[in-house]
Amino acid sequence: MYAIEFQTTIKHIISAMPKEKQSELRQHSEDEAVRVIVLTQFNPPPHTQQDLLQDAKEKGYVDFLDYLIDHPLNVPDPIRFSREELHDATKIVPYKSNACTPSKKF
Repeated sequence: MYAIEFQTTIKHIISAMPKEKQSELRQHSEDEAVRVIVLTQFNPPPHTQQDLLQDAKEKGYVDFLDYLIDHPLNVPDPIRFSREELHDATKIVPYKSNACTPSKKF
């Protein structure tokens, strides 16, 4: 089995608990810290980060855009804009991403 552990407060997990266990937790303060352990049946494979710039060079691409056209990125839940939204900057809400940007130029 694979264990995932984290800390949270009772108020964040009580709605996910079975009804019979909720009464036991309600005896405590909702701001009380708890440690949660989730057990799953399998251990997921480790996430590996691919160096796209290096991969493009190894495959002989001179232009990185050509590489991206031939090998599109799989972006989960992409944001799609209409033509009007793209041309009217007031309609676009800034999106903060925690994604890394390449540290070297291609």
